[in-house]
Amino acid sequence: MTDLAGETVHRLPHDPVHLYQLAQGQESYYNPMGCGAFSTAMALSVYDRAFGSYEQVRAIFGQMIKVPFFGGTFEHQNAAVAHRFGYLADFYMQGTPADLLPAIDLGAPVILLVNPGVLGLGRHDVLLVGYSEAAGAPLHLFLDNTAVESPTQSAPPGRAYPGNQTLTLADLSGKWTGGFTPIFRDSATQARWRNQAQRG
Repeated sequence: MTDLAGETVHRLPHDPVHLYQLAQGQESYYNPMGCGAFSTAMALSVYDRAFGSYEQVRAIFGQMIKVPFFGGTFEHQNAAVAHRFGYLADFYMQGTPADLLPAIDLGAPVILLVNPGVLGLGRHDVLLVGYSEAAGAPLHLFLDNTAVESPTQSAPPGRAYPGNQTLTLADLSGKWTGGFTPIFRDSATQARWRNQAQRG
C-alpha cells in the first residue's frame, strides 16, 4: 500500500503473470474466446507462478465447458478450475465494491465479468488486482486485462498502479455486470472475506 498525493493504492501481495490472449508466436497461445481460461491462470499465478504460462492456459481452456454456438466458456468454469487445483472459489452475481475491496485487502485475486451486452450478459473476463481510495472513498479499480498486450499501465507522476487498465468507480456500473469470482488460498481467508462482504 502506498500513499501518494492523497490517493492510497491497495494491491495484491504478488502481481499475477500477465498472459495476453491475442499473442501470436511459437511460445504463446492465441485464443480470442479464452478470456476465462487466461484470467483464471493469471489469478492462480498470484499464488503459484507455475500457472503463469501459455501451456497452462491451453490446458485450463481444454478442461472448461464451452458455450455452444457462441464460443467462450461458462462463467462458473473459472471457479470449477480453481477447485480442481485445490483453491476455493465461487461465482457471485449482483456484486458491489463492498465485495471486491475486502478480497484485495485479503490478498485474493478476483475475476470480474465485464462488457455487458444483450440482457446484461457479460462478454469478457478481467482480473482485479488492486484499487485506490482517497479521503476514505474508493476511487479506482485496477485490472489486468488479458486482451491488452502490455502488462503495465501509466499512472500520474509519483504514482504506481498495478495491472494494465484503470476503471473509475464512477464508470463501474456501465462496465461491470456485477458478476465476480474471488479465488482464495484457504478456507480461513475465504471465511474472513465472507464475513466482511456479508456473503454466505
